[in-house]
Amino acid sequence: GLESDATERSAKVDETSAHAAKLAEEVADAQKELAALAKSQAQLLAIRQEGKDANTATKETCESSLQSVQNAIVAVRDYTNGGGQNVRTLLEAVVGALATQLTSVNMEEDGLASGFDKMVQINAMTKALKEKDVEHNTREQTSAARELSEASNDHGATNEELGAVKDYQAKLQQRCVAKPESYTERKQRREEEIAGLKESEASN
Repeated sequence: GLESDATERSAKVDETSAHAAKLAEEVADAQKELAALAKSQAQLLAIRQEGKDANTATKETCESSLQSVQNAIVAVRDYTNGGGQNVRTLLEAVVGALATQLTSVNMEEDGLASGFDKMVQINAMTKALKEKDVEHNTREQTSAARELSEASNDHGATNEELGAVKDYQAKLQQRCVAKPESYTERKQRREEEIAGLKESEASN
């Protein structure tokens, strides 16, 4: 009947409303996560740039020093006519140390670049997934809002119809169902009947 319809539609309104609220919460959470991800990506980029600048400066210093020491070895050899072995040995040791440091700087830079690229890829994938979630939940939210509006309208119409039926029932009951007389009303009616009979006897 109408009452069962009204109960069902009320439950549908509650269920749809709860679903819409949950979707809104999920969208808000995903948007917060996207904002945090963007901030983290910006920080990562700043750190990477800082590391790259430091490595570039170190590399340039190493290369410049290496060139200077190699030039010094040639100058010593030329100046001493192939002599100056002790000085050249010392300078060659410095060349070896600088070459090792340069290799280390290059390897560190390659490692940092590779790690950074991986992080960028992971962040890009995470971002794409979160954006899909937001898109899907926003679409579902729109659908839930439409469903909620329809369910609320149906519920309102059913309640209106139910109210009209109850009003009509109440009016019918007033018209069709006899109200029991109170003791005072019965006593008064009986006294009126007796008085009427006495009057009738007296007139005869």
